[in-house]
Amino acid sequence: MDKKSLRQIYFGLVHQKLQYCVSCWGGCFKSEIGKLEVLQRKAIRNIEQADYRSPTSSFFQKHKILKVRDIYFFQISKIMFKIYNNSWLGNFKFCLINQIHSYETRSSLNLNFYIQNKKISNSSIMKIGPKIWNSLPKCTKLLNFNLFKRTIKNQKLAAY
Repeated sequence: MDKKSLRQIYFGLVHQKLQYCVSCWGGCFKSEIGKLEVLQRKAIRNIEQADYRSPTSSFFQKHKILKVRDIYFFQISKIMFKIYNNSWLGNFKFCLINQIHSYETRSSLNLNFYIQNKKISNSSIMKIGPKIWNSLPKCTKLLNFNLFKRTIKNQKLAAY
């Protein structure tokens, strides 16, 4: 088989399963995510028909495939973008910092969400979502949805 058809098989069989509900399970323990990362690296080596010890970062970048943790970051970013633009149909309730108080701070000027200090899990979307959104540059937050997705994905791929 050629590499193009192996890449299509990867996206058809592996990638879709990694993306499915990643916003729910993606914040679990690193030891559990590590098992998925190993399997994903095996799959990318099979696409490249490379040795089992070959480093994979260049393969991910070449095929424009996000790693498991980056898939999680990407999906949460898209959810937070939709929540910010009032196009999310879910039931999450987030507040922008400028809705909590009237005085200007560095955070309120950057379109940031308030991170709740309630007793909720650190891996919950209620804590991770605002942290991810607040880490994005202001110019990225103001893009339309398609440019936003492309920018986030390209930033993650460039880091490999």
